[in-house]
Amino acid sequence: MNKIYKVHSLYILSILISIIIGLITIKWGEFENLVNLISFALTITSLVLAILAIMYAVYSNNSFISNITKLDVSSEKIKNSATALDNLSTTLVEKIEQIPSILNSIEQKTDATQILISKLNLPNTITSDNNFNPNEIDLENFIYQNSTSGQTLLYILLLSLQTKKQFNLKEICDKHSLGFDYYNGFFVAVQTLKIVKTEIEYKDGDFHYLISEMNSYLEKNIMELIGNVTNEDVDKYFKINIQYIDAFFK
Repeated sequence: MNKIYKVHSLYILSILISIIIGLITIKWGEFENLVNLISFALTITSLVLAILAIMYAVYSNNSFISNITKLDVSSEKIKNSATALDNLSTTLVEKIEQIPSILNSIEQKTDATQILISKLNLPNTITSDNNFNPNEIDLENFIYQNSTSGQTLLYILLLSLQTKKQFNLKEICDKHSLGFDYYNGFFVAVQTLKIVKTEIEYKDGDFHYLISEMNSYLEKNIMELIGNVTNEDVDKYFKINIQYIDAFFK
């Protein structure tokens, strides 16, 4: 690069020296209209420079207007952003002010939930009636006039008593396509009448039952009821269910 600069400097300097020598050696006195020519040349040069100045002024003015417009747009965007930020700050302040009341509400609900849980918190094993005393009542109509499904449930309760084995009523019903809602409702009714004593254990996400005592009349007559079914269709339905139940309690 330095060599190139030296070459350019040499020939530019040579041109300038040649021009100076030429100007010195010219006999300017022989030009009668030299002054007029110089004046004309200066006039033309002034006109050209004036035109260039005007063009540059117009260009500069247009550029300035464009920059002012861009600056105005940018200022408007900044203004809008500042307004949005101010609104966001106001909303944030309002939400922050709401935090104590929300925390207080959560605390109240937590306390209420803990109270409810403490009320509902049952021990692992529960006896449906701690003072159970099987009622010696006439259950003949209750047993013999009941539905086949109800009689089937009584048989389940009897086997639980005899085998001392827990059972999950929903599991039995789902496995053998029995109507859980009916069986469960009937089971609740039986417990309400206090003709059985039920121990309940909650495990594996569901309730498991163990019949520890049963009304003496019910215990003595349920097997006789099953053996004396006369209707052929009912007898078939009964026997199929009993086979399933017997297999479960083995």
